[in-house]
Amino acid sequence: MDMSKVHVWIGINYDEDFDRYFELNNRNSDMDIDDPEYSVCQFCKDINERWYDEDLLCVYIPDEKRQVVDIDVILKELTISEETFVNIKKICVEKGVEKANMMFYYMDPICYLEHYPDVNDDDEEIYPDFVTKEGLRLFYSGEHFEGVIHNALFQKNQPSVDEFIAGLNYYRDYDSFLGIEK
Repeated sequence: MDMSKVHVWIGINYDEDFDRYFELNNRNSDMDIDDPEYSVCQFCKDINERWYDEDLLCVYIPDEKRQVVDIDVILKELTISEETFVNIKKICVEKGVEKANMMFYYMDPICYLEHYPDVNDDDEEIYPDFVTKEGLRLFYSGEHFEGVIHNALFQKNQPSVDEFIAGLNYYRDYDSFLGIEK
């Protein structure tokens, strides 16, 4: 059983304005999302949220020509358990979606702490049973996480939560520490 919720859209789309569907209200960075003037994107409306973390949204297009392929090809891009894979495929087939050229998916932001994988004699990582069963993936080792936090504290006396998160995201994307303005 998956411990988080995954939102999946899979189908055929040739619309060049596809990104507008996900456009967050970035006109005024000081505006609170609870402000009545805050414009909620259509994707947020569809998942019943006022905001989403853009780092958790993935769009998969099999190739630049948006060639239509069997849904199995696209669904294999998801990092989910076999049980969830089967359930999503079943829903697609019931809705008549057996081929597609695009998928976007968003996983609710739930994180787990687990032991670092062991490495066997063939240099293969052996993950704990829970990680394998749930189809989870490793974002940070404890040492990496701790290094990012220490780096932020070294650069600034009291970094904000947003600065810690920006540092973690930067490390994930660039395998390097983010510079923080004092």
